[in-house]
Amino acid sequence: MSRGQNFRVIGYFCLLLAVTVLAIISCSPNLLAEDSAGSKVFPADAVFNVRSYGAQGDGQTDDTAAIQKAIQENVGKLRILFFPQGTYLVSDTLTWRDAEGHWQCWLSLQGENAETTVLRLKDATFTDPNRPRPVIMTANQNPLDAEGGGNQAFGNSICDLTVDVGAANPGAIGIDYLANNKGTIENVIVRSSDPERVGRTGVAMCRAWLGPCFLKNVRVEGFDYGMDAAHSQISVTLEHIVLNHQRVCGLRNADNCLAIRDLQSDNKVPAVISRQADSNQDGPAGLVVLLDSKLLGGDPAAVAVDNSAHLFIRNVVTGGYGAAIRDREQNIASVANGEYASQLIRGKFGVSALSLNLPVVETPTYWDNDLSHWKSVGQPDGIDDTARIQAALDSGASTVYFPPGRYHIADTLRIRGRVRHLIGMEAEILSASNHTFKGTSAAKPIFRFETPDDGVPGVVFERFNVMNFSDGGTVIENASRKDLVIKGVFSWAAGGAYRNEPGAGRLFIEDFCYSDCYQNRSRHQSSKTIFHSQQVWARQFNPEPRFNPELAFGPRIVNEGGTLWILGYKTEGFGPILVTNQGGRSEVLGGFHYWNSEEEDQKLPKSPAYVVENGDISVSFVTQRHQEWDPEPYFREVRGGETRDTGREELPGRFGAPSNWARAVPLFISRTEEVH
Repeated sequence: MSRGQNFRVIGYFCLLLAVTVLAIISCSPNLLAEDSAGSKVFPADAVFNVRSYGAQGDGQTDDTAAIQKAIQENVGKLRILFFPQGTYLVSDTLTWRDAEGHWQCWLSLQGENAETTVLRLKDATFTDPNRPRPVIMTANQNPLDAEGGGNQAFGNSICDLTVDVGAANPGAIGIDYLANNKGTIENVIVRSSDPERVGRTGVAMCRAWLGPCFLKNVRVEGFDYGMDAAHSQISVTLEHIVLNHQRVCGLRNADNCLAIRDLQSDNKVPAVISRQADSNQDGPAGLVVLLDSKLLGGDPAAVAVDNSAHLFIRNVVTGGYGAAIRDREQNIASVANGEYASQLIRGKFGVSALSLNLPVVETPTYWDNDLSHWKSVGQPDGIDDTARIQAALDSGASTVYFPPGRYHIADTLRIRGRVRHLIGMEAEILSASNHTFKGTSAAKPIFRFETPDDGVPGVVFERFNVMNFSDGGTVIENASRKDLVIKGVFSWAAGGAYRNEPGAGRLFIEDFCYSDCYQNRSRHQSSKTIFHSQQVWARQFNPEPRFNPELAFGPRIVNEGGTLWILGYKTEGFGPILVTNQGGRSEVLGGFHYWNSEEEDQKLPKSPAYVVENGDISVSFVTQRHQEWDPEPYFREVRGGETRDTGREELPGRFGAPSNWARAVPLFISRTEEVH
C-alpha cells in the first residue's frame, strides 16, 4: 500500500455499523430540526450587544478597549454578550475581570455565526513563544491564584464565533478556558492565519481546576497544540472536534479526565498524547476515553495515540501512522473487536470482555431566526412572575424566552401546546415567598413538560439557572411523549433534578449540573434523578446531591429498565453513583467521581458506588478523594437473588500504585450475556 493507504483500523466494521445505525435513527420523525443556516439572532432585550459599548467589528478599528469594557460591565451577572457578524480586531487579552479588576465568571460570549463573527488578533502582537498569551481568558469568581484559577468558574461559555490569532504570533493562545459545573465552547473555530500555522495552543485548559465542562463542534486549525488539558481535577467532555495542521500534537492531556467522541484529526504528528504531568510525582493520573473517531494523515514515524496513563478506545480509525496506539511504551499492533482498554475489570458474573457499545443518537437542535415566532415572558417583578410566564407559554409562540434577570415562581410552570424552544438567556429562577414547593418526597415540579401539539416534535430547554429551592421542588417532571433536550442548565432544588412519567419520550442532556441546596440538610430525602424505562443520551452530566446523615443512602441516578448512555459524568459527595435495575442498560464513558464531603458525612456507613441488579453496565472512570471515606464495595452486582461485590482493592490505583488513595477504571463490564 502507499503511505496514504496505510490504514490501521480499530473496529472499522463496528464504526460502519454505528454510522448505519445513526443514519437510520436520524430519520426518526421525533428528531428536532435545525431551522437556521448556522446563524443565530436574538431579541434586543435578550442579550447585551457589544456594539453598544463601542465595538465596530469592521476589521480595521482596534476593538480591544470596547470589548473589555463590555466584559467588565457584564461578567459575574449571568449575562450573554452578543457579537453581531463582523471582524473584531484586538491587540490584548480579553479577560474575565469586572470594573474593579476582580476575576469573575457567569458570562457567555455569543456570536451571530461561527464563520462570519471573528475575533482577530493583530499580527505580530503575541510574539514570544516562551511567554504565551491568550486572546480570550475566562476565570473563576473566587480565584486561587493570580491567573484566575479555581473551582467556581461557573457558567463560562463561548459560542458561535471564530478566534483568529492572525499571523506572526508564535506566542498566541486562542482561548485559555476555565469552566466548572456548567460551561461550554460550542460551534467555535480557533485558527492561526500564519502561513506556517504558528501559535502556541488553540484551546488551553491547564489551570486548576478544570471542569467539568463541555466542548462541542470545535475546529482548531494550526498551532503547536490544538488542545492542551492538564490537572488531575476534574474533567472535560468533548464531541465533534476537528484538529488540523498542528505542529507538535493534536490534543495533549496531562492527568485530566477526557471523554471524547468523534475526534477528526488530520495531522502528521500524534493526534492524542496522554501523559503524566511534570509536577505529578505520584504516578499517571489521566484518563482518555476516545470513541468513534478518525485519526488520519499520520507520519509512519509517529503513533496516533501515545498513552502513558489510563485509556479506553472504541471504534477508532487511524491512517498513515506507524502504530495506532502506544500504551506505556508498548506499540499495540492490533485491537480485537474494535476496543482497547489499558486495564479491564470484569464483573463477578459472566465472562464478557466487551463494553455495551450502546447506539448513540445526536442531540436534536432547533433555532428559529424569525423573531415574530418568539414571545417574551416580560421583565421580572421581584415578587411572583408565575402567571405572566405561564401566559407566555400558552400564547401559541414556538419560542418563549426570559430576558435576563431574577424570576420568582410560586407554582409549577407547564410547557405544552406549540412551545418548541424555551430559552432562559441565563436567567435565575427562584422560589417566590408564597411558593407551593413544599417537601421533597414526590415533590411538586418547577417545570412540567407535557406532550406538545401535533406537529411539534419536542422541546429544547436551555440556558436556565434554577436556584435555591431549598424547601422542596423537583426541577423537571417529564410527561411528554416527544423528545426533550436539557441543555446548559444549573440547578439547586431539594426535591431532585428530574423524573419522568411512564411513556416519556427520548431525553437528551448536555451540560446539566444539579445539586440539592445542601445548606438545608434536613430536606435531603429525594434529591436524585430517576429514569423510568426511558432512552437517555447525556453529555457532561454533573449530579452533586448530598444526603441527610440520618437517612439511608440514596443514589444520584437510577436507571429503571431503560437505556442510559453518558459521555462525561462528574459526581461529587458520597453515596451510590448509579443504580441500574429492572433490565436496564447503562454505559458511563469518562466518569470523574469526587469523594469530598463535610465532616459529618464521613460518619456514614460505606456504600457501593455502582449497583447493577438484573441489568447491564460498562463504565470507565477515575476517582479523587480528600477524606478517609471511600465506597466499599465499588461495584455490587445482583443477579437471580445472588449478590457479588468488587472491592476497592481489586481496582487499579489511579496514580500508579494499587495502594494509593484514588482509583482508575479504564473499563469495567457487567453483562448478562457473553459477547465475543
